[in-house]
This record gives sequence, structure tokens and C-alpha cells, in this order.
Amino acid sequence: MEPSEVEYDRLLHRIYDTVGHPQAWQAFYAQLAALIDATTIHVLAFDKRHQALSFSDGFNLPPAGEILYIQRYHRIDPRLELFWSYPVGKWFHCHQHFDDVFVQQNRFFQEFVIPVGRRYVSACKILENETVTVIFACLRTAAQGPFPPEMAAFLERLTPHLERAAQLQAQRYVFSTDALVGHAFVNRSRQPVILTSTEGE
Repeated sequence: MEPSEVEYDRLLHRIYDTVGHPQAWQAFYAQLAALIDATTIHVLAFDKRHQALSFSDGFNLPPAGEILYIQRYHRIDPRLELFWSYPVGKWFHCHQHFDDVFVQQNRFFQEFVIPVGRRYVSACKILENETVTVIFACLRTAAQGPFPPEMAAFLERLTPHLERAAQLQAQRYVFSTDALVGHAFVNRSRQPVILTSTEGE
């Protein structure tokens, strides 16, 4: 069942709360995940100048999976080649391109996605300029199945507002000491971690 207008309005308020208070994103992620029955919400950014993942944040992100993806599995992610061709604001739904037969024979899904408890992703570029690309992704397990049409439509309604919030906070997503890849991961990790840039900073 599609979320109600009251729930939609509450989410809009949460989105715009983040403009002055970036920590409000966490409340938004959690509320959205509950409404659309998503296992994970993931926002990530690629800094074009540094050719690197520059930002990662979200709801219910598996820390080990996040690091494995950054270190190894993004190189063989079959979804990325298709996704990069999508314009800003258009949602990519992986089940429309990769069926169960493909998934059962693909290393990326079998070695990484399925073991970390994920299977389906719906993702959208919410910001793209000469400096950075920001992706908003919602994920589900194999048991949950892909997002039904009414949930996909709900995400499309939210998209212009997500785009506007990302534009207003664009500096948050570029490569910097305040927006390092894994910043959220480091905050959640129980292990000592050192992050360095490719230049050794």
C-alpha cells in the first residue's frame, strides 16, 4: 500500500530539515525505510576530480559490506554500467535488467550482494555536475522482492525534493576531510580505522 499524504508530507519536512541540519538525514532514512519496507537506504557520492567514492551514508548499512564494495566489488558491479547512462531524476530498478538466472550465475551477486543480505536495488542520481555524482539507493532482500509499482511511484514523487536538498548541500558530497569515503562507516565501526587519500593524506 502506498504511504498516505500525511506520511508523504512528513517526509518532505524531514528532507528540508536536512538543509540546516545534516544530521536530520538519519531520521529521514529510517522513516523512509519503514514506509517503503526497505532493508537499507544508501546515499553515496563519486568525486569526479579525484575519481573516488567521496561520501557514504545511510540506514542499516552493513559495515563489512560497505568496505568490501569500496575495496573490491564495485569493479565487477554489473549494475553500474547501465546506471551511469541514466539521467538525473530517473530511477533505475535492477530487477528490470537482471533476472534470477543472471543473478544465480553472476559473481557480484553470489559473492557479495546475496551474502550481505541484499538483492534488489532501486537507485537514482539526485545530483550530477562537473564535480560530483550523488546516488540515492533503496535496497531489499531476496525474500522481500523488488519494490512494487506503488512504492516506485512514491519514490518518484520524492525525487525532485531529494534533488533540491542535494543541490543545497552539494559541498557535503565532494572529497574533503569532512566528507571522506567511509566517514559514516568510521563513526559506526568498533575497530580502529585509519583512512588515507591516494596522496597519503
